[in-house]
Amino acid sequence: MLSILGQTSANVGYILGDQAKGVIKNIVIFGGSLSSAQTADSAAIEAALAANSKLAKTATNKVYWLPEVQNFEDRAEQNTTGALNLGPTVMLKEGKPGYEIKVDGTSEFAKEMRKWNNKTVAICEYDSNRKLWGRVSGTDFKGYTAKIFVNAMRVASGQAPEEGIVTVTISFLSSTEYGDQAKALDLSNVDTSLIKTQVDAKFAYVSNAANVFTLSWGVDLGIVNTKYDVIEKYSTEIGTDEALFTAFTGDDYGTALAITSVAQTAGKLVVTFDATAYGALSVGDTIKFNSVAPSALEAADIFDIEGVAVVLTKEA
Repeated sequence: MLSILGQTSANVGYILGDQAKGVIKNIVIFGGSLSSAQTADSAAIEAALAANSKLAKTATNKVYWLPEVQNFEDRAEQNTTGALNLGPTVMLKEGKPGYEIKVDGTSEFAKEMRKWNNKTVAICEYDSNRKLWGRVSGTDFKGYTAKIFVNAMRVASGQAPEEGIVTVTISFLSSTEYGDQAKALDLSNVDTSLIKTQVDAKFAYVSNAANVFTLSWGVDLGIVNTKYDVIEKYSTEIGTDEALFTAFTGDDYGTALAITSVAQTAGKLVVTFDATAYGALSVGDTIKFNSVAPSALEAADIFDIEGVAVVLTKEA
C-alpha cells in the first residue's frame, strides 16, 4: 500500500513539564484581545488584565472575572458516530465541549448575570496551576467563543448546599478553537487581586430647583426598597469633586454639559449644572448624568462600583 502519512501525520512526542489544563478555578468573560506586547511578560499581563477589568461595561476589552468555581460538571456533546453494517465505526462529528459550574452569589448577582443569557461571549479559563487558558489568533490572545446561560436563583431544599449558589452553563461553539488553538497565559507571578469586579451603582432623581439637581446613588439589594448607599460609604472620597461625574445632552447625548459644583446634603448628591448652558436647553430636553469609569473612580479611592446613568429632564 502506498502512503503519504509523512505529509499528513503529526509527531507524538511531547516536552516533559509543558502545560496541561488544571482544575478550573475561575471563568473569565473577555470579549477583547491582548496583543503580543500585552502578554510579553508577567508585568505586562498584570497591567493589561487589571486595567481591562476597570473599564466601563461598554468597552469591548472589559474583563469580567467571575467568582471561584465551587462545582464542575462536564456537559460536552457526545461524538456522533456511524458505521456500515460490515465496516468499522467512524467518527462523523466531534461533540462540542461544554460544562456546568456553580459559583457563590446572591439574588442580585444572579439577576445581573442572567443578562448574559444565550449571548455569544468569549470565555477564558483560570486553573489551579495559575494559567489562564484561551486561544491565539494571529499574535493576539483571546477567549473561546461560547454561549452562556445562568439559571434563576431558586429556593434551597435543605438537602444539599444550595443557598447562595448560582448555576452557569457554558457551551463552546468550536471544538477547533477549544482543542486545536488552546494556549495559556502564565499568571504565576501575576497578582490576580488587582483584577477587579464591579457592581452597578444607580443614580436616581430626587428633586431639582432649576439647574440644581438632588440625586441618590446606590446599589440594589435583595430586599425591597433597600440599597447599599454609595454616598454614605464614600462621602469623604466624593467630597465636592465634580470631576468624578459627567453630564451629556443633545442628540445621542453627544454634547457635554458642564457641572459647576457638587455637594452633599442629607446623604444625597447635589449637582449644579452650568446655568447658561442649562438655560439654553428647551423644556423636555434630557441630560444623561453618570460617574466616570471604574478606573477613574478607583483613582479617587472609590472601589468596586460602576455608575449607572440617570436621565434627567428639564421641566417648565
